[in-house]
Amino acid sequence: MILEVVNLHKYYQAGDFKLHVLKGISLRIPRGEFLAIRGPSGAGKSTLLHIIGGLERPEEGKVLLNGEDIYSLNDDELSSLRNKNMGFVFQFYHLIPELTILENVALPLLIQGKDKSQAFNIAGELLSYFKMENRARHYPNQVSGGEQQ
Repeated sequence: MILEVVNLHKYYQAGDFKLHVLKGISLRIPRGEFLAIRGPSGAGKSTLLHIIGGLERPEEGKVLLNGEDIYSLNDDELSSLRNKNMGFVFQFYHLIPELTILENVALPLLIQGKDKSQAFNIAGELLSYFKMENRARHYPNQVSGGEQQ
C-alpha cells in the first residue's frame, strides 16, 4: 500500500476570520515505511491525520491510496475503505462504555463480517499481544487512559 498526499489545503472559519490550517502539504509513504508527524499544539497534526484517514475532507488537494483518490469515492465507499484498510488510535478513545475491553476490540471485526467466535479469538490474541489479557473483562472506565488507547 502506498499513501500519497498531494497539495492539501484545509481552512476553518473562526468568526470573521478564515484560518488556513494546512497549506500545501505533500508527502509520500511507501509500503513498509513509518512516518512521525510532530509539531506544537494547533499546528494541524490531527487535521492532517483526519484527512489522510478519510474522516474529514480537504478544501484542496488529494489523498491517494495505491493511486486512487480516496475523496473521489462516495461516502459508503469511503466508509468501506476505512473499515478494511485503516486503523486509528484516537486521542480520545471512542470506546463503548457498556462493552468490555474484549467486546470493544472484537466489535470492528464483527462489523467486517467475521463470525463471533473468530472475532473474539482475534480480539483475545490482540489483547495478549499487548499484554492486556487480564483486562479483557474490564469495562473502559476500569482501565487507564493508556490502556484504553
